[in-house]
Amino acid sequence: MKKVLIISYFYPPSNFVGGERIETWAKELHKYNLYPVVITRKWNDGQTDLTDRIENNKLEIEKHEGYEVHRLPHKETLRDKLAQKKKFRFIQKALTLKELVFSNFSINALSFSNFYSYSRKLIQDDDSFKVIIASGRPFQSFFIGYKLKKVFPKLLWIPDYRDEWTTHKNVSDYSVGFKIINTLERKSEKTWTSNADFFIGTSNYWNESINKLINKPSIQVMNGYKEDRREKFNQFNEDQSLTICYAGTLYPNQNIELLIQTIEKQILQHKRDIKLIFVGINMIPSELSRVQNLSSKIIESVTILPRVPRENLDNIIATADILFLTGFTGINGWMPVKLFDYYATGKPILLSPGDGGVMEAFVNETNCGFTANSEKELVELIDNIHKDKNFIKNDRSNSLNKKFSRSYQTEILAREIKNRI
Repeated sequence: MKKVLIISYFYPPSNFVGGERIETWAKELHKYNLYPVVITRKWNDGQTDLTDRIENNKLEIEKHEGYEVHRLPHKETLRDKLAQKKKFRFIQKALTLKELVFSNFSINALSFSNFYSYSRKLIQDDDSFKVIIASGRPFQSFFIGYKLKKVFPKLLWIPDYRDEWTTHKNVSDYSVGFKIINTLERKSEKTWTSNADFFIGTSNYWNESINKLINKPSIQVMNGYKEDRREKFNQFNEDQSLTICYAGTLYPNQNIELLIQTIEKQILQHKRDIKLIFVGINMIPSELSRVQNLSSKIIESVTILPRVPRENLDNIIATADILFLTGFTGINGWMPVKLFDYYATGKPILLSPGDGGVMEAFVNETNCGFTANSEKELVELIDNIHKDKNFIKNDRSNSLNKKFSRSYQTEILAREIKNRI
């Protein structure tokens, strides 16, 4: 069986979405006569902080049916040690800046530089390896793929873009330091993908944007939904109350003002029983403050929770009537993992405002919810729900489109690999 080396910094049991589709690739590529070997770092169970001290920091090799996971010791840097001490925050930021700069020139500058030496020896000792996939973020993992391809030119080298890198429009930092790093990383992105055979992107819109920079062919492999999730979310609140939930990181260019300000009027002026739940928005402190400030007049109707393990999050989502998502101002092509996670639950999605692009197209194609681009449209939706709660259930499809599943997306990847080796 031909082996596929997959370099993924993030991987379960950590609680980061970056490793979720890689886990599906690892578990399912063997169905297509491909044997994945995942290289990742050691993680604590359910870990949500990159700098947590690792409980068992020894090399661990797991051999499963059809795939392997090699968990390499995590090199705790001085930056990691200072992360929890506020008085050293300036030093920590300086060390982060140093790594971001020097990692463009030397793999040894990476905190996970052991990925390269370990992977190189693995390939040297086993000629059944035919493919290298490096998944970004962190995009510095592309450096490892680039170097391995130079040593083993016959191997298929595939960068996996879970997001855009230097072509990403979600940029608000225009400081001198940022401009220097962005210039260096843009050059690195072109260099590290220069010997790639093709790249993977999560949307065709983004693939076109990336291709303009690196001039490489691409395939679309969406994040997709996990097939076994829907059965957990059969709960439906029959009364006229309305609970809306947002789960995950919130970004500055996401318009939550429309929803919160509309809900505020509905609660204060029309005495509607509406509750808002935000989970995990504390990852960016300024966004937590934004939500708190916006909802100060209806604070009793708003619940803000920190990031929680998946099982706890599922229990929270199960109590919601609608799952909230908002487009990204000035950005098209972003199909976040959250979109598919929401879809898998079978609960209706409220996209407000929409993105005028791929997310709206997804909601429309799957008939999985509603798009509201104005206060008028939001109020109309709330009125319909208030008149008849079944409006939520009746206005959407109860079946999942298999082409958006992670299994189907893995099949696309397998087919493209096998066509090239």
